[in-house]
Amino acid sequence: KRAETVVAINNDPEAVIFERANFGIVADWAVILPAIKKAFRDRLA
Repeated sequence: KRAETVVAINNDPEAVIFERANFGIVADWAVILPAIKKAFRDRLA
């Protein structure tokens, strides 16, 4: 299966994953993921 949207989160701005991602976030995933989850929950509420 293919994802419609790919979001990459990586501390390294040169990471290869960013070449294939629709959206890229240069950050520590452990810091940014809780904020993303909250935003989705708030949007769906």
